[in-house]
Amino acid sequence: MKYGTEVTAAPGGEHSYTAIIDTGSSNIGIPDEMFKSLKDKWQHDVPGVDCVTDDNFCQVMTPCTDIAKKLKPVSFAIGGQTFEMSAELYLHQAEGTRCQFAIHSN
Repeated sequence: MKYGTEVTAAPGGEHSYTAIIDTGSSNIGIPDEMFKSLKDKWQHDVPGVDCVTDDNFCQVMTPCTDIAKKLKPVSFAIGGQTFEMSAELYLHQAEGTRCQFAIHSN
């Protein structure tokens, strides 16, 4: 998995994981070490990202349209093919101004 051009993985090398595709969900669960790396990158690009209040999702109290342009795309390599998602695809506008990130620790 990459955030922009940076690999989001645990220190010490690359890992591969089995992908599970659940068409009944709009969320993406990733291994904990990848999530921690991704969370650090999000918090660098968008100060104030909260990944503690709701332990299932990171969120920020700013409309998604305002922060999407500050975030990089996320890409996954699955079966030799790379799938890239712009920030608009992994953000979810919740009630009010709360913007949730649809990628979480699994």
